[in-house]
Amino acid sequence: MVPEGWKLVTLGEVIHESAFGPRFSAELYSDNGNVGTIRTTDLDSEGNINYKTIPYANLPDSFEAHYLKNNDLLITRSGTCGIPCLFEKQDKPIIAGAFLIRFILKDNVHPKYIHSLLKSEHLQRDIHNLSSGGVQKNLSGTNLKKLKFILPPLLEQKKIAQIISTWDMAIVNTERLLSNIQQQKKALTQKIFTGKNRFSEFNEIWKSYKLSDLAMVQMGSSPKSEAYNESGDGLPLIQGNADIKNRRSAPRIFTTEITKECDVGDILLSVRAPVGTVALSSHKACIGRGISAIRANVGVSQDFLYQWFLWFEPRWGALSQGSTFESINSDDIKHLKIELPGLEEQKKIALSLFNVDQEIGLLQLNLSYLKQEKKALMQQLLTGKRRVKVDAA
Repeated sequence: MVPEGWKLVTLGEVIHESAFGPRFSAELYSDNGNVGTIRTTDLDSEGNINYKTIPYANLPDSFEAHYLKNNDLLITRSGTCGIPCLFEKQDKPIIAGAFLIRFILKDNVHPKYIHSLLKSEHLQRDIHNLSSGGVQKNLSGTNLKKLKFILPPLLEQKKIAQIISTWDMAIVNTERLLSNIQQQKKALTQKIFTGKNRFSEFNEIWKSYKLSDLAMVQMGSSPKSEAYNESGDGLPLIQGNADIKNRRSAPRIFTTEITKECDVGDILLSVRAPVGTVALSSHKACIGRGISAIRANVGVSQDFLYQWFLWFEPRWGALSQGSTFESINSDDIKHLKIELPGLEEQKKIALSLFNVDQEIGLLQLNLSYLKQEKKALMQQLLTGKRRVKVDAA
């Protein structure tokens, strides 16, 4: 049912003209090129353009007709086809690459509204249905122009776009805050675990140990598949990274054959690709061969070890081995060298980093909430289920 005042249209009815991006030979690309080229790889999954990554080329004046104008609508037409993005005018001229379709919109539609509409779930499904091909999907401009949707009057489009933009800004600001604090923690842990930053009340020299001197390391062993079940019999099974979510164990199945176990609070370390991913166990569980469980000995802070493993996480590549997939073994883990302060300093370091993790977790929750609320609001606003008041002036 079409809401009062809205009308059913096709994409072809709201565009002035469309064209594929031009092709040109690779040798024209240059560090000092005069024209930038947006490729599909310069877009993220949300359709945002990373203008820092686009390459430049030395193109003749004949390409001037392809120069993008502010608010031109671009849609990917191959591979991950159907991703819409809205162009923002840059200092230098830019063109869309050959795997993007350029649409110039008519004056009776608001570009940001159409962009939001094309990103909505129901239209993304319709766009997907318009694509053709097997594994490598393709979209044609002709098919895209057949895409149907309901359209409110221009003033209502602008109001809806303004509301969505406000939510987008809140999401961007939260993502920026989250990124900043994550970078701050990364820098802080680097200084702490390399001994560059210390709390003033501690001056004891850190001592070097092998991990096997500080903790119990339990390598996992996979039960037989016949023992797997979804009815809760036996123990939860943590097989690998697929059973970890947000740095906590999230097992999908149970097993009645118990091979190796972890306990609540154990550090979980992925020993198969991707190697080195760190989490904490929220379960007493059976661990498969893709996981190692680590538990600190008496006199060593488990929380300190967890934070150390988070810091060490990116460094596992140098220890990985195997031609089929990356893996690490028991000796790799047990022979890790750790510089260890006294127990009280361990506790203070762990607490300070835990507090940063708490801030990160709250921002992640807030970001998830904002995205869910925006998604629900878009569904109502873009279908006319919720109407907005428009000032006629």
